[in-house]
Amino acid sequence: FSQSGPLPNHGFLRTSEAWEVVDASTTDGVPSVTMRIGPTPESRAAPGWAEAEFDVTVRVSLLADSFRFELEVANNAEVPLVFTGALHTYFAVPDVKTAAVRGLKGRKFIDKVRDFQKFDEAEEVVAFVGEKVDRGYLQTDTVVMADGTGREIAISKEGWTDSVVWNIGEAEAGSLADMGPGEWQRYVCVESGVIDPETPVTVAPNESWLGIQTISCKL
Repeated sequence: FSQSGPLPNHGFLRTSEAWEVVDASTTDGVPSVTMRIGPTPESRAAPGWAEAEFDVTVRVSLLADSFRFELEVANNAEVPLVFTGALHTYFAVPDVKTAAVRGLKGRKFIDKVRDFQKFDEAEEVVAFVGEKVDRGYLQTDTVVMADGTGREIAISKEGWTDSVVWNIGEAEAGSLADMGPGEWQRYVCVESGVIDPETPVTVAPNESWLGIQTISCKL
């Protein structure tokens, strides 16, 4: 959500080459990888971040029946650290038009397709008919993505307050350089985040914030 703040689209962490792997191990049969990043030239140049002192740690764990993603933000400065963010979680589907997302009825959402206006979700499922879907649902619980084959993927979270549902749609698919012909039909993005600029994460000085996303699959 580049329009949710002054930073570039998707912020400066996702494409940074400054990430370092600090641990790769298996504990009690659970393999995990931990990565870390601190201030970078990109963060120093970002509006409002020149003086920010932070450590971001990501730990990815593969459990027997789920995939766990932890993101911890430590504020090492003497002033609060304020941010929004989201995890870009893409799920492969055979055909996006047979996929659906549940668990969002009654939630308020920000619709990027309709000039960032807020609406209330009235439908039991979010369906995809070939047009662009780009919505940020606020104050959500566990969300379920059904891929149309009988498989269901549950996306649960802690710390993260919101959920994003996105598919580029047919008309704009050609605008993405890294998306091949027809590939818009074969994914659904359902991601956990804190996306409302009115309610960002605020980390007090010398404190930290933890966001957890857990993905589990039911065949």
